Amino acid sequence: MYERFTDRARKTMQFANADACSRGHEYVATEHVLYGLLKEDHGVYATVLSGMGIKKTDILNRLDQLVSPDTSDLLMGKLPLTPRTKNVIEYSIGEARDFGHGYVGTEHLLLGLVRVAEGNASIALQDNGFRLESGREAVISLLGCNTE
Repeated sequence: MYERFTDRARKTMQFANADACSRGHEYVATEHVLYGLLKEDHGVYATVLSGMGIKKTDILNRLDQLVSPDTSDLLMGKLPLTPRTKNVIEYSIGEARDFGHGYVGTEHLLLGLVRVAEGNASIALQDNGFRLESGREAVISLLGCNTE
């Protein structure tokens, strides 16, 4: 599933799984992917957020308000993805294709997350001012790519 993912995007998904395990959740949801993304301080996604004036700490604070930890035992191993998280992956691949990229990077994951409007990740991003179209414009500006 992650063949076309960059090393940072793969690492994001590993961080997402680890975050879900540490919270006692039995699944990887959109919020875990966003936690995983925010754990990586570098990458195009970080430059996009910074350029839009969106602070990582503000997103983390909002996520912490939305996500309740499970009090059960810590889990280990590879957890299943929720349907919304699967949609994030599909949207990320679509975003990469729309940009003409042969890879899925952190910037595509960021755009995929905000497209799943019902997910906690999208809510946290939008509550902090991130919008899909302005995010796409920022990626185009930063990478100098053309989507036409």
